[in-house]
Amino acid sequence: MPNLTLNANIGQEALTLLKQSGLLVVVGKMGANGAPPNVAWLAFQPFSANMVTWEEEYSIYASTTAIQNGATLQQLSTTPFPAATGQVYPLTAQGFFGPPQGGGAPGLYTALNQFNNPGGLTFGLAQNARVNGQPMNGNAVSAVATPFQTIIALAPSTTVYIWVQQQVRSGTVVTHVSAPQTAVEFTGGVTQATVVYDLNSGHFVRS
Repeated sequence: MPNLTLNANIGQEALTLLKQSGLLVVVGKMGANGAPPNVAWLAFQPFSANMVTWEEEYSIYASTTAIQNGATLQQLSTTPFPAATGQVYPLTAQGFFGPPQGGGAPGLYTALNQFNNPGGLTFGLAQNARVNGQPMNGNAVSAVATPFQTIIALAPSTTVYIWVQQQVRSGTVVTHVSAPQTAVEFTGGVTQATVVYDLNSGHFVRS
């Protein structure tokens, strides 16, 4: 499976202002049904030339964290990495993921919530990445509320969103975004893309 690469370049004047304002670069994945992300997959200090690389492999996690802005998604149980599509991973009553059972939809990561937690659980996908050469592994990329005895099917996405924001950490819920997001699609064999931060508009533009 090929590496996907997102390059994010920031000019000297813009970089100085971002640093002074305490703004981080944030990368998220497209949410359910084509919606913008509700999780900050990666958040990092900006440099002039930033490189994010990853492979399209995922694990499934379960968490008791509610989907509220700023909440850190504590992954209490995860499937082996990488998980397989077309399988159903049961989260057992004991709180761990059992072996895949088949019966899942092709191309989707599927889990069954058999853990009876009041209010249900949060399920989602997690993914490894490297940011400027440093590993940032296992951060959540999505979050979906999942009641007891419910099957949840999670769709992977090769569309990433990039923006700048204060006071956000990797693997946290972002239901309130304070800056324009730029969508970058990795489809049709595209494995690399470059964006440049535009100081006048306050967002990244395709190069």
